[in-house]
Amino acid sequence: MHGLGVFTKSHIAKGEIVIIWGGEIVSVQEFKQGMGLRYTNVGIGEDKYMVSLVEENRGIDDFMNHSCKPNLWLDDEVTLSAMIDIHADEELTFDYVMETVDENYVMQNPCYCNSENCRNIITGKDWMRTDVQARYLNHFSPFLNQRIIRGMK
Repeated sequence: MHGLGVFTKSHIAKGEIVIIWGGEIVSVQEFKQGMGLRYTNVGIGEDKYMVSLVEENRGIDDFMNHSCKPNLWLDDEVTLSAMIDIHADEELTFDYVMETVDENYVMQNPCYCNSENCRNIITGKDWMRTDVQARYLNHFSPFLNQRIIRGMK
């Protein structure tokens, strides 16, 4: 996916719903066995991915890039909304940490977002970082929010 991205043609107001993901629900094991396209998955539960099964089912959101300073975040498992006002021609970005199921995940390429809080190497354990939790609390996938809340008690 390197070199591709999703850009908006018009202004998007903070809080506006931008994308609702769709696809087939598979287990982590099924995904690891090849069910679902590699770059078209989102963690929606402790052992659940939502995936595109075939190339023809890919949507524009499948080309969305990671940023450590994104402009979109999760409202629930599948709904992305604007976390800030987004201007026309800006790239729509999402921090993969908000939905990563696999704690062994390491993003294939380093992050080059150059933000002040860039983590460079993006992993499936980044949700455990207190700075990341503070930034996105209540905007992780609900299963991750529950992990964080249980850990805070």
